[in-house]
Amino acid sequence: MSSVYRVLCLTHDPALPLGHDSGEEWSRPEPALAAATNPADYQITAPHAGCDLLVGEYSYPFVRVACPMSPGSRAQHRGYHPHAPEWVDVAWLRLLWHAHGQPDQALTAAADNAARLCWTSDRVNRLRYEIGAEEPAGPSSCCPDCDRVARP
Repeated sequence: MSSVYRVLCLTHDPALPLGHDSGEEWSRPEPALAAATNPADYQITAPHAGCDLLVGEYSYPFVRVACPMSPGSRAQHRGYHPHAPEWVDVAWLRLLWHAHGQPDQALTAAADNAARLCWTSDRVNRLRYEIGAEEPAGPSSCCPDCDRVARP
């Protein structure tokens, strides 16, 4: 089965898959990663140039997500990927999401340690609908750089 790649805006809560409504997606990861790394250069990502952007791979279902390379990226997180994006399987993010929701402080601390800098509890929580950890309850809050809301 072939995959499609979409840029995700994590400044929205929940995350907003860009191009979902317009069909703007890529059949290879490289163009999506380029759009997430240098958003001002692409029409679909330009309104999100100051946002925290990721790239999702969809083979229906959503199978993995990438935190793009840092050079040129305006991502608002502490991750640093100078040579290649960091890809993570959705199943791993789902486990992290559940671990962060546990009352056990040791489990939460282990999840924080395993998450490293890219997959913090806040970022994973914003992906909760995309990764299938929760069912959508309604539209997202909008990022300050655009006037769009996520699909319900």
